[in-house]
Amino acid sequence: MMLAFPTSSVCSHLPEAQTFPYGSVVHPEVPSAGQIAVYSCASGYALHGQSVRMCQSDGRWSGVESKCSFW
Repeated sequence: MMLAFPTSSVCSHLPEAQTFPYGSVVHPEVPSAGQIAVYSCASGYALHGQSVRMCQSDGRWSGVESKCSFW
């Protein structure tokens, strides 16, 4: 038996991009495979997680959600 899973070359919007406390996420409006989202934190805050996530060919973002926290 062979299973087939649909693939998408467009990623969903990052939920944390709308409200990323103490920082920002720069990403394409309609992210497609190979494009990236870049995370940064405000002065005095440290990034926990990856600073870059990539839209993968399966329609999901690489890595896990990042966060900013006070040093």
